[in-house]
Amino acid sequence: MKRRQFILSGLCAMAYGCQSSQGPSTLPSMGGVWPDVRPRPSGGSTMPTPSKPAEPPVASSGSGAVQPISRSTWTSAGPDLSDINPMNGVNRITVHHEGMPDPVYFTDYNTCRARMELIRSSHRRRGWSDIGYHYVVDRAGRLWEARSIAYQGAHVRDNNEHNVGVMCMGNFDIQQPSEAQLRTLARTVQQIRQYYRVSESRIYTHQEINPTACPGRNMQPRVVAMRSRHMFA
Repeated sequence: MKRRQFILSGLCAMAYGCQSSQGPSTLPSMGGVWPDVRPRPSGGSTMPTPSKPAEPPVASSGSGAVQPISRSTWTSAGPDLSDINPMNGVNRITVHHEGMPDPVYFTDYNTCRARMELIRSSHRRRGWSDIGYHYVVDRAGRLWEARSIAYQGAHVRDNNEHNVGVMCMGNFDIQQPSEAQLRTLARTVQQIRQYYRVSESRIYTHQEINPTACPGRNMQPRVVAMRSRHMFA
């Protein structure tokens, strides 16, 4: 399998050392909370043209389920189906930060939407089959659907098999994650974990698997604390 680095176009990127792994797999939808994860037909890689979406609600302090913003709202492009492996089940979850040199403070919907496409197109230019992560949490606490969970991601080198990648926008070596991000991260990981019956001991940060600073010195202890307090249970 190919080994590639994470980079955003026009920015001086930090190396992630993610490994691309991908292919279709039929998984059930997540009880109406998550989008259908059945792969698109192998005859093509295009996705529905995005329509102008209504402004989604920002995450609140309540305990309701998180509804991801559909991928079709931010891109019409699909993955390269000739170079993608099936997930074939989920047994672990890995938390990341974006890790670009500059901090991320924007929270408006349109800028976050554009950022998603920037990340995806940058990953594609690196030769990856699609955006590397499965879900992305912005600083307003919105959850964005990225790569279909039917396919292996490209976010942890040599460890993408059965591994869901959740990334939070920002560089948490130089800034703090927002409280809205942390709330959505906790709920998202909890929902994935419960649906796929992933053990709490199989919830990781990137640096707990590979030698990397990700998810940053300010996020790492937050995830450790959330895990020890069973906030993902």
